Amino acid sequence: MTTLTFLCPLICDKTILRPKPEEPFRLRLVADEEFAEEEWTVEAIEIVKREWIWPRSIFRAQIKRPDDPPLDVVFKMDFWGSRREELIHEANVYQGVGRELCADVLPAFYGCFQTEINSTIVTCLVLEDCGEPMMKPLDEMNGHFQSELLKAVHAIHKKGLEHGDIYPCNILVVDGHPVLIDLKFSKPHECGLRMKLVCGTLTPTEEEYGCNEL
Repeated sequence: MTTLTFLCPLICDKTILRPKPEEPFRLRLVADEEFAEEEWTVEAIEIVKREWIWPRSIFRAQIKRPDDPPLDVVFKMDFWGSRREELIHEANVYQGVGRELCADVLPAFYGCFQTEINSTIVTCLVLEDCGEPMMKPLDEMNGHFQSELLKAVHAIHKKGLEHGDIYPCNILVVDGHPVLIDLKFSKPHECGLRMKLVCGTLTPTEEEYGCNEL
């Protein structure tokens, strides 16, 4: 069984998990018929750097295996079971309809892991760290970025998926290009786009455009 091993005081802290789990703190890969376990070899990971993005739920880390270069990742954690279904839903999107878009308009996906501690299922989603979200409104971004964002949203629509939560906090800027994150509200979508995507023109009405999210 592929495992993710935490040797990290930030995770094993008794203020988060009571009583404190025995180290090392291991989670097993969640697999299903569409996500072959052997596709991922994330084993015996040592966290060498960590930084909270959202207290006790999302944090940055640099992970590595022996003889491999480190990876900059983001862990989305659920320690108490309240967000488990959200994280599993996101994992199913990344490993399903969004698979071909990972490491492009979506972050690379390294797996979803679980374990049981103190009679509670702990869930961890592991994603590529793509940097910081937009720091200003979309209408203040340059035309190229706006065009790239339209193409990114249209790309997920063509896979039959609506993001469901397109806000600046969920749009990362990577070398001037957008990467979409946070798929907890995503759902199946049949895009009704009726016209070509052209930046710099007058904004059409929703009826003219045919797609509310775009």
